[in-house]
Amino acid sequence: LDMKVLTLVACLSFALMACVAPSTDAAFCLDPVTPGPGEFNAKFMLGAWHQVWTNRLTYDWVERNTVCDSAQYGLNPNGTISVNNTARNGSPNGSVNTILGWAAASRPDKYPAELTVSLQGVFLPAPLWWLFTSDNSTGRYEWAIGSDPICATLFVVSRTWPVPSAYLPAIDKALARHDWHRSSLMEIKWQGCG
Repeated sequence: LDMKVLTLVACLSFALMACVAPSTDAAFCLDPVTPGPGEFNAKFMLGAWHQVWTNRLTYDWVERNTVCDSAQYGLNPNGTISVNNTARNGSPNGSVNTILGWAAASRPDKYPAELTVSLQGVFLPAPLWWLFTSDNSTGRYEWAIGSDPICATLFVVSRTWPVPSAYLPAIDKALARHDWHRSSLMEIKWQGCG
């Protein structure tokens, strides 16, 4: 299929998910145990993140030819989360792509890890569901795995790069719950990013 047709199909799929997912009680891809609807706390997501792995669809559709992919989350006065995503084109010295936006829990009382993200220049908000996180024993999450209601996209983020080896068994276990494996994921390049 032509890439434009695939992009259109993907956009329509996400539009359908955005319309259907909030109106149903089904949690779809959202794991009911970790971080769990009652346990996830967005304040532990605030701060800087390095994206370290993604799947092929996300890389081809959203992040092709980018390195040093990062996110900075803050708290807006109205309680939403500010989103500042940046990446470099092609190399650590490449031009910088930045996209700003905001996120809010779609159903905070039932699924606080289920967010809707609105980004500048993107005509539809997108679902971002934090499926798994580290514990918050450091006062924040140290790693997190995000996707969407049907687990089509994948964002594995860490506070540090490289990811400390002590975190890898928990990350691998979390990925495997949705049949993802680091060995088959795209590793986001961070060498030379500073």
